[in-house]
Amino acid sequence: MEDTQARYEQASQKCDELRVQSTRLQHDLDAEKSRHTEIESVTNKALDVVSELTTQLGVLKDDKKWWGSHDLISCFEYLRGSPHFSGLLDDLTTTTYETGRHDGMYVAYLGCNCQELLTEEFRAANAATSNRMAETLSAVDNDPPQNFNKS
Repeated sequence: MEDTQARYEQASQKCDELRVQSTRLQHDLDAEKSRHTEIESVTNKALDVVSELTTQLGVLKDDKKWWGSHDLISCFEYLRGSPHFSGLLDDLTTTTYETGRHDGMYVAYLGCNCQELLTEEFRAANAATSNRMAETLSAVDNDPPQNFNKS
């Protein structure tokens, strides 16, 4: 009987050890599942970024092909002959003459760091011309040459 009792105690102790070990393993499994979920989430975000970058790369490659198939000189000639560009040059010439700076443009260009030499009137005209230049570039971008269809 004592022998049976001793075996029972040993078996009971062994069962308790196995329960503790099982609980520890279950806890470790839960932690690994959590880490797996976290890694999967980060991986999915990285795959989304890679997908977006791949799409952007495709667009850039298409743009490169377009620029390669349409020579840049023709694009420049279109821009140079466009009313947007010539109107901008006319405005620049008119502004310099109206403000009395036609002879001083070269000097202003050379001394561009000397802002105190320029009058407030000239600065305002310069700002207006800069705004017009931005509008012109935007107009050319929105009104591309008719013989160049970007596809």
